[in-house]
This record gives sequence, structure tokens and C-alpha cells, in this order.
Amino acid sequence: PVIIFSAYVKGIPTRSLFAAVSNMSEEAKRYLSQNDIPQIVENMTAMLIKDAPSKPVNAMAQFLMTQGGVDTDAYDLKTRAVVAKAVPVPVDVEAGKKYYWCTCGASKTQPFCDGTHVRLNKSRGTNFTPFLFEPKENKQVYFCQCKATKNPPMCDGSHGKLEVIKVSIFPISLNCSVVVCMARDANIPIEVISITPEESKSEEFLKKFPMGQVPALSDGDFHTFESSSILRYLCHKFKLGAPWYPSDPQERARVDRMLDWRQTAFYPALSGFCYPAMKIRPAADEATLASFKEKFTKLCALFTGKLLEGKPFIGGEKPSIADYSIAISLPMVTATDYTLSPEMQAYFDRFKAASLFFEDTIAPAKAYIASLKS
Repeated sequence: PVIIFSAYVKGIPTRSLFAAVSNMSEEAKRYLSQNDIPQIVENMTAMLIKDAPSKPVNAMAQFLMTQGGVDTDAYDLKTRAVVAKAVPVPVDVEAGKKYYWCTCGASKTQPFCDGTHVRLNKSRGTNFTPFLFEPKENKQVYFCQCKATKNPPMCDGSHGKLEVIKVSIFPISLNCSVVVCMARDANIPIEVISITPEESKSEEFLKKFPMGQVPALSDGDFHTFESSSILRYLCHKFKLGAPWYPSDPQERARVDRMLDWRQTAFYPALSGFCYPAMKIRPAADEATLASFKEKFTKLCALFTGKLLEGKPFIGGEKPSIADYSIAISLPMVTATDYTLSPEMQAYFDRFKAASLFFEDTIAPAKAYIASLKS
């Protein structure tokens, strides 16, 4: 850490630095590539420097990566910035004005910081801070939104080299929210593409997704649909183990069982009385709605009483992909007069507290439901 810190302050290119220490032990090399580097540098800065350099030193991990000193693959998913969008955004900047570029990728006011990095850092143990940019002249610049640029905060074309998975969604669909929220919480690099129902029936879309349904995932030349299938694919591709999708056969079977149960029992009962209220299906008579509500109530009691097996989540202490599939369906009840049981509400509250991007992801669905009720 001392060597890295000294080189950083003195402006020595990290590529040269790492070449000089190429004979270090594998253990030492692994240590240098871990996500505790930003905190080490920040602490050392506080102790050793009165006037910090202009580059934010607690963005050390970003600095190392942009200089080519550390392969980005050495960073696990939770330390990587969120890919806000895989295209740059043009902005007319003013000379002397301060612009705080978002480095974490989670800001809702891209490409600029809105303070979300504080919540992200607390949740993931990362150390993102905004990048200060002060232009010397009035001009139009292209800010990076993929957060992989080697010339922050400007786009350098790195987005074209990213392996970003594209997910097409209807913004108000909670089935789509399941995939988006899980991917963002796991910090999987996805680009969310909002489409309309008409676009999902277009010839171009149907060539890739014959069912014309969303969510729909494109990973290069590979295309698939169905939310549960997409969740599993993401876990396989990015090697997400427990609690997302455990590698142990029995633990994985528990998650798979609940994913299937959600699709075949839980969701049909829930949508049976919620979809008419959400104008997704034609209105139903009171007897039909009451029947669906009764079935859903029994399924919730079964879920909290037995299927959770006394654990906070299906995944144990933290949510699994099955928890995402089940919990993110629950906001639909707010379109009706139905009230969740105290036990089911407690489960839902635990999930909301555990998910970093839940509220942001379901905001369009909440707004849609609110518009129907008003």
C-alpha cells in the first residue's frame, strides 16, 4: 500500500509500477488487487497529506484501473461501478463551473452525482466519490456513462468494448422489475431498454423473442426471455453463488423449487385479483376476485409458515433470486383493497431493507398504480 500510495502521489504510471514489482508473490499481487485499496489510500491521505492532490484519492481503485495497472477482472462484482448506460451523453459545459461526475453509476441524474454513492458505499463496502470536473472553456463534451473510461469523466469509447447485457422491459411491469432489481443489486452490467407493448410485437423484436414478451435478455447473439430463466442465466454467467443461487445441490433445489412455485401457484393467485385492478385483464366479478384472494392468503400463510423454513429469506440470511421473484411481485396488492398478513408484510419489509435498488426499480410501477387509484 505504501508503494502504491507514493507512486500515486508522485504521478508514477501504475503500469510501470506493476512492472517493477512483477516478481512479487502471488499472495501479494492478490492483495494489491482487492477492494480494500481505496480505504487504505483514503486513510493514508488523512494521515500524511495536508493538501490532497486534485484527483480524488479515495477513487484509487478507479485510478489504478484507468492507468492499466490492475485488470478490471481482478475486481469482484460488488466493487465495480454500475453501468448507467453504454453510450456517452453530450453536455454543453461552462468555463469555470464545477461538475461532479458520478463514478458509481447509480446516480439517477446521470452523468452527474446525486449522492447515491453514499448508500452504495454503505451497502457494498465500496468507496466511490464524485469526480470534480472544471472546464477551462465553454464547449460541448461527451461524459462517460458506462464508468469504464480511461479518461474520466470523458468518454473514450470504452463502452464499445464492454460486455454489457441488454434487458428489454416495460417500465411498469413488476416481472421486469424482478430482473432489473436483482441485476443492479448484484452489480451485473446491464443496459435497460424501455420499450412499448407495440414494439414488443415488431418484426425485429419477434425475430429474437418469438413470444413477444418481456423481460427479454440479449447477450451478444444470445437471446432469451422469462424472468426466472433470465435470473438463472445471470447467476450462471457471473458465477453468483449463495445466497443468490447456491452451488450446493440441495440449497439450489430449494431456490429452484420456490422459483417454480412462484410461477405456478403464487403468481397466478396474486395476478388473479390484481391484474383486473391494474387494467391488465378485463374486470372480474366479486366472487372470482374473492376466490383468488382466498387462495393467495392461504399461499402466503404456507410460505411464511413452512416454505421459508424459519429463515428470513429463501436464501437464508440474505435474499436469493427466488426472493426477488416473490417479493417484487407484492406491490401489486396496492392496486386493490387487499392487505398482506403481518407475517407476509414482515417478509416484504425485510426484503425492501436488504435491496439497494428496490425503490428505484419499482418507481414506474408505483406511479402507474397510483394513477389508477386517483
